Amino acid sequence: MQQRSAGIEGDVTGAGWVTVAELAARCAVTPGTVYRWISEGTGPRVIRTGRTNRGIRIPVSAVTEWEQQLMGP
Repeated sequence: MQQRSAGIEGDVTGAGWVTVAELAARCAVTPGTVYRWISEGTGPRVIRTGRTNRGIRIPVSAVTEWEQQLMGP
């Protein structure tokens, strides 16, 4: 999994981005499971936001790419 730090240009709160809670709902798992995927490096690529890099946003394109990898060739 690739992680990017804050400093990303643009708005990470609108369309094209999902939160941990939204990804959890999409995958029918708890937010804790998504955080575990992130920490283990098995989830989609995330963008860390905010002054302390503790906020997490996930590009929809990364979610789609990750889902395709899970589905196999």
